[in-house]
Amino acid sequence: MNSFLGKLSLLIVSAFLISFTGCKKEEAPKATETAVSQPVQDTAKKTAAPVEQTVEVKGTWAGTFNNYPSTLEIKEQTGSKFSGVLTIKSREAEVRPVKGEVNAAKSTITMSDTKVFREAGSYSASLSKDGKSFSGLFSSNVEKASFSISFKKTN
Repeated sequence: MNSFLGKLSLLIVSAFLISFTGCKKEEAPKATETAVSQPVQDTAKKTAAPVEQTVEVKGTWAGTFNNYPSTLEIKEQTGSKFSGVLTIKSREAEVRPVKGEVNAAKSTITMSDTKVFREAGSYSASLSKDGKSFSGLFSSNVEKASFSISFKKTN
């Protein structure tokens, strides 16, 4: 009987172990998360950068410098900045390399001589509404003299 009870006990324990080992609780497989690149919508109000107004000043300008016939040849312009050559036809032609800036918002043109010499100076003028003429003053750096300037675009 002892052997019968031992076999019965062994059978019950084995059945118990088999039933619980086979019934292991498994979790449902987790969904794999895939990173999907989505553009992020910016909901903030976007303000456009102010557009810089500029006036095309490149070209040839005819006019006067202290009542002497003169020509301003603006050879390069990048945005509002420009460079060129002013030729003053006095007793002897005087050639002055210049650089400057046009301010469309204020309707002004400012220039300065780039060559260092005694009569070098700066130019300040008002630009017409159509951008085709300007007039103002030249001021000498050393002598502190001022002369009128006036130009009209020829091309």
